[in-house]
Amino acid sequence: MADSSPKRVLLIDPNPAVHESVREMLSDIGNEELVEHGTVAATLHGVELDGVSDPGEGRARIRLAKDEGRPYLAAVVDLASAGGSDAGKTVRHLWDYDPELSFLLSAPYGFTTAQRRQVAEQLCRIDGFLFLSKPIDRYELLRLLNLLLDGRAARRELDRLGPALAALRGDLERTREEAELAGRAKNEFMANVSHEVRTPMNAILGFTRLLMKEPLTADQMEKLRYVDDAGTSLLGLINDVLDFSKLASGQLRLCPSAFDLDDLVRDLLEALRKQACQKKLALQCHVAAEVPRRLIGDRNRFRQILANLAGNAVKFTKEGSIHIRFALDEETDKTASLRVMVTDTGVGIPIQRQEVLFDDFAQADGSSTREFGGLGLGLAICKQLALLMEGQIGFRSNPDQGSSFWLTLTMGKQHCGIRNREDRTPRGEIHCQADVSTPDAAGNRPRVLVAEDDYLNRTLVEMLLGRAGCLVDPAATGSEALTLLGRTHYDLVLMDVEMPEMDGLDAIQRIRAQETISGEHVSIIALTARAMFEDRERCLAAGADTYLSKPIDPDALMEVVGQYLPELHYPSAPQSGNGRKDAPHTLHEYLAVLYDALQESNFQNLENSAGLLKNLSLKIGSKSVADHALRVQLAARNADLQQATSAIRRLQGVLQAQPAYPAEEETPTNSCPP
Repeated sequence: MADSSPKRVLLIDPNPAVHESVREMLSDIGNEELVEHGTVAATLHGVELDGVSDPGEGRARIRLAKDEGRPYLAAVVDLASAGGSDAGKTVRHLWDYDPELSFLLSAPYGFTTAQRRQVAEQLCRIDGFLFLSKPIDRYELLRLLNLLLDGRAARRELDRLGPALAALRGDLERTREEAELAGRAKNEFMANVSHEVRTPMNAILGFTRLLMKEPLTADQMEKLRYVDDAGTSLLGLINDVLDFSKLASGQLRLCPSAFDLDDLVRDLLEALRKQACQKKLALQCHVAAEVPRRLIGDRNRFRQILANLAGNAVKFTKEGSIHIRFALDEETDKTASLRVMVTDTGVGIPIQRQEVLFDDFAQADGSSTREFGGLGLGLAICKQLALLMEGQIGFRSNPDQGSSFWLTLTMGKQHCGIRNREDRTPRGEIHCQADVSTPDAAGNRPRVLVAEDDYLNRTLVEMLLGRAGCLVDPAATGSEALTLLGRTHYDLVLMDVEMPEMDGLDAIQRIRAQETISGEHVSIIALTARAMFEDRERCLAAGADTYLSKPIDPDALMEVVGQYLPELHYPSAPQSGNGRKDAPHTLHEYLAVLYDALQESNFQNLENSAGLLKNLSLKIGSKSVADHALRVQLAARNADLQQATSAIRRLQGVLQAQPAYPAEEETPTNSCPP
């Protein structure tokens, strides 16, 4: 940076010989000579030198130059004449007359590093000065002067840009605050939405499971199990989003308690049993004998991590086995460090995805035709939970050779007597065989191919078509659908758009390409979870005859199917009656649910059920019931058992005083008041 100020340097030194030597060094500066020695001399070309013998005279010169508007570029000060180790104080006085002045402090031979540090501390500034050793070397003098002058020019430029930089800092600070506010708002929104969705989902699952305890036909029970499976899956996703938002905002808290490891393991295996059996996988579990069983920690979060790791192992394994091992890494009188390994023979993790596997919303396969669903939050939540519990988590994996995830956690130990460890070593092993059924004879019934990777959606469509008299063949992938089409004649194909291995649109295009050779044509209904106009166009462009958007409405599906298979007879669902007339019976059912939750001290269910009762009461116009339900809801939220009991009893009294049916509301008219 160039400095446009007058080129004057002040030398403060008692030795006249030094004055003469420095003057020669600064005069007749040859650019070529200095460039050869690596010195940039453009700023120093034509510099003037003023010399004085002591600091007092130097102060007068500096003040005069400042007053005349011709300040010095720099001052070379002999430290010995300025007070030796106390020279820093003298230089500070010189700075009082020109705060922008830069100094070269010439240190005599023998001036130690400690003395230089003392001078620097006295200056109370880290800029605007450099040390120069005596005897003075010409090239060192010019190099250091250039450094000082460049620094001075840079400071002036910063001062000039000061207001703009301050405004920029203000903008950056405001942007940072807005980003933090947006992040908090996003997390709060996610938590609120998840909570509001989870509340009715809990009610759906609760009433479904209550209904499953009633005397039902086998067909009805099967349908309810599908509803329960779907609801449980959705609730799991909702809980993942809620946990993710809590972890992101730092609001998730651990709840340590005493628990039995054996019970946790049995619970985990039972939860995985059904899916493992459906895929004919061997699910094995071994807990080493030395692992303590009576532990203290957050059981629910520990189980959540294990369920996610083991659930992923089952999910990503097509054949073979999953092995869960519990081992003891280290043990003290009060704590036990556990190591859990979950090993599978599944598809493995692609090398390019391994680095981001624990990132938010990351999945091993991010393509549109990925075989396995999910939000990509499970492992991210596991990682955060492990860190929150002061543990570690990691994995080893080879594509197509399986994966091995490990978790280490340190937990407290319960001291409740010595037990025989050999007698309490749970070992679990599940070998499952899938049910094999023989298809019915076709007869004259239409045969339909349903290509859908989600087994719940596929089962729903199979049931609907079966009730209408169809023979249904299922396919879980686009390639499987093509294989079946090559073997069997179908009257209709229902093709999901997004499937693993080969998506539905690609499969439709290949079907149409084959038909150009065979001369045949099969009607295809595309099923898609996307409902935009361009999605419809994509389906039709691929060769589908029509399309339906998900979630599938049974009546809409059968209406479209009936256009291609008019011989079908689909029994329509009975029309619902007057919901308002059924309300009193429903309100009393809620009361029973509230008492059950109260008996179990399940305040979460009590709060949710009371909220649902409140909303229903408001819809049918029963404000008194809604008010008392709100009191129950607030007591449950505060986990106040006594207050909740009193509120439910008062609610019961109000319900018993209700008329048989609420008064009918008058039907509003279109007339306007005068």
